Amino acid sequence: ELRAKITEVDPKVVYLISPNNPTGTEWQPSFIESLCKENPQRIVIADEAYHEFAKLPSSSQLVQSLPNLIVTRTFSKCFGLAALRIGFLMAHEDTVGEMMKLYNSKSVNMLAQLAASEALRNRDFYMNYAKEVCEARDWLVRDLRAAGLEARAGGGNFLCVKMPQGISPVEVVERMTKRDIFMRDIHGRFPGFIRITAGTMEQMRRVAAELKTELR
Repeated sequence: ELRAKITEVDPKVVYLISPNNPTGTEWQPSFIESLCKENPQRIVIADEAYHEFAKLPSSSQLVQSLPNLIVTRTFSKCFGLAALRIGFLMAHEDTVGEMMKLYNSKSVNMLAQLAASEALRNRDFYMNYAKEVCEARDWLVRDLRAAGLEARAGGGNFLCVKMPQGISPVEVVERMTKRDIFMRDIHGRFPGFIRITAGTMEQMRRVAAELKTELR
């Protein structure tokens, strides 16, 4: 389907999100490699903002052999630096060289650079946190399914849960907010669904208990 759409639209850039938000869908590196080789005239961008929570490996190992592949990451998710608006990309050295022609030395402030550098120096801490979140995410999916709910999660620090027939996702989100549990109504794009951001196991146990109580 994606290949057919590329042929139909004939874009200069193909933008893939892996894992996707909010579905958690991931793209196999082997597929991205094939796509790049089939479309050498196009730039293929793999947005890996949620990679630390992903189930599949990164496509970053492919950039040295694929000049048209760019892999992007952010410090906004796992590293918790969203307010600083900082990230990075990985690409073939020739591609980076071309992009550096457009580089603005003032594009990222010093505070953001220092915070990102410190986060990388403490990467093990953040990776352990990501592992805990993934375990809690997968536990919550199993628990909600055992309770008869339709719960879906791929990569990413989130899952989608479908509300039972006759129950409004909007109202559930509003009532859960009153319990100091914040979810997102995605009913407009995915009828009947809410999106839950995963946290620690303790937090997810509370979410499960409160949500099941709310839906009784």
